[in-house]
Amino acid sequence: MQALLRVFLAFLVIGLLGIFAVQPSFSAPPTQNITGYYYLLTGFNGGCIDGGGGNVAVSGDVLRLAYLPAVNSHTATFTSPPSASAFSLAAQGSAQAGAPGVFYYGYTSLSGPAPLTVTITIDSTANGVAIGSTTLRITCAAVGATPLVQASSTYNASTNSIFDGRLNTDLAAPVIVYDNPLRLFVFDPETEKGVQILSISATRIEDIGIPDQATVLASSSHPFSHQAITVYRLPSGEFQLSTAYADGKPYIFVWNEDATVRYYLAR
Repeated sequence: MQALLRVFLAFLVIGLLGIFAVQPSFSAPPTQNITGYYYLLTGFNGGCIDGGGGNVAVSGDVLRLAYLPAVNSHTATFTSPPSASAFSLAAQGSAQAGAPGVFYYGYTSLSGPAPLTVTITIDSTANGVAIGSTTLRITCAAVGATPLVQASSTYNASTNSIFDGRLNTDLAAPVIVYDNPLRLFVFDPETEKGVQILSISATRIEDIGIPDQATVLASSSHPFSHQAITVYRLPSGEFQLSTAYADGKPYIFVWNEDATVRYYLAR
């Protein structure tokens, strides 16, 4: 009986090793507080191949972990040496857990003398604001060597900001503003979800136009703090949200029509 048990356990270990050997590994985000928006290059599955003429080349799959809301922009840069291979910036997932995937399938760099380093950098922008970059460096010391892979990220606003398409990205905003169409949300502390409290139509904005003095577009009351909430159209053509935190501290946020200019008068 003990002999049969030992055989069974041996086959089980071999089977598990086989399963784990064929599964690609994905790294977690290097900064866990990146909330709401990120694109991270996390690793590389591949090797250092013969590039001919005594040269070496990098060949394999470039891995990524990413979450992208609708409003985003990414620029990918390849250096030392560049490649014409196809790649994708598509991503999936939620703000809490980005989806692992492959940024580059079957990537093969141009060849060069060893040691050869390929650097891939993706610069990310959310709502017109540069929020950081992710970089992967793959170095081949010789043909047949195991590539040295280094991943890094410069995302640096995540502890104080949320990039999910909102215009006012500060983490503790008492009212959250989204555009196209113009909508206002507040955070429900019990359900931990956003609750829409106002929607301002394009027709309403067109009817007001650019007034001679600050004009109310819409107003409401915060359903939890009971602070007044007012959205104005200003003579400058800008929009202004005026409200307050639960303790009465003023919160005033201003943005222009295409949201390329955004600033706070109080927060």
